[in-house]
Amino acid sequence: MSFIEGFDNLQKLNLYENQITDIYPLKTLLNLTSLNLSNNEILDISPLEDLSNLSDLNISFNPHRGLFSNKKSYKTY
Repeated sequence: MSFIEGFDNLQKLNLYENQITDIYPLKTLLNLTSLNLSNNEILDISPLEDLSNLSDLNISFNPHRGLFSNKKSYKTY
């Protein structure tokens, strides 16, 4: 996902159904408020833990394991 570099002010991102496995590059998008990652192949969602502005998160239909350790409330689908 190197295409994401330089989009520091991005607030909404839809990556629905893209066969994504690694979301580590999203870790730097600190202004994200809405993120759709549904229908991918994501196992590890921990790179999203520090996205404090993120309020809408769709991670449905992914084989992810575990929850966020910071226990922040997200509007999820």
